[in-house]
Amino acid sequence: MLSFPSPPQGLSAFRKLREFRRLHETAYDPALVLDKKGKAGKLLSRKGKTPVLMNQKANSVADMAATLLWQARPMEKGEPTEDESGNGEVESADVRKAPRQGRVVRKHVASGEELWRGSVRGVEIRWRDVLDAEFAETWPEEVVHGQLEVSRHTAVWPPVEALKKVEAREVGMVEEVREEKEEEQQEQELSGMRAVKALEAELRVEIEEEEARARRG
Repeated sequence: MLSFPSPPQGLSAFRKLREFRRLHETAYDPALVLDKKGKAGKLLSRKGKTPVLMNQKANSVADMAATLLWQARPMEKGEPTEDESGNGEVESADVRKAPRQGRVVRKHVASGEELWRGSVRGVEIRWRDVLDAEFAETWPEEVVHGQLEVSRHTAVWPPVEALKKVEAREVGMVEEVREEKEEEQQEQELSGMRAVKALEAELRVEIEEEEARARRG
């Protein structure tokens, strides 16, 4: 989740990211859509291209970093704003009739880009997985990175939490197996002791019988 301190700055970032997205969808490297399983040099079908071109996770993170770096760079003298360069929305205008002249006067409203260009202080990014930020080579130092809080309807993330539950379940299973083995070992020891005692009792009976025969004889 990307948040900005002012709406104009967020809208400018949205425009830039939209341009980057369009470039990734239309000016991609042909090597990305080559059919690696089929004939050499054959392109994927339209259905096969769809998941390849829609997988823009790494590009989106890199574009986000590039956009923030662009915003963090101060405007150079004579550099056109988004409205003047035609990359953004059309400059809004207040159309009214001037008194007595009967002509139309346009009052242009500035985009305010020059007010926030050169700083990204207050920009905050909440990541589902903080490691995704490594898809970009560098980020502006003023950008604050944090962990996206898990809400009621989101899956457990990061997966460390899920892994902990799996590990705990596995540890519990290991403990159960160990306890079962210990019980089996105890049963075997008890059965062995019973067998020894039974042999001792049989030997004692045989000895007593032998002694009784000897006295009679």
